[in-house]
Amino acid sequence: MTERGIISGYQGSKPREVLMSKERWEELKMSPEQAEMGSTDGE
Repeated sequence: MTERGIISGYQGSKPREVLMSKERWEELKMSPEQAEMGSTDGE
């Protein structure tokens, strides 16, 4: 998810930050071609 820009990188004991808005997340969920492109890493 870090590579996709959804959450921030590892920062020791600090929690990761959410970088993507809820609206953008909904857009990506609704677009089947985006979902296919994002799953090419075997997840």
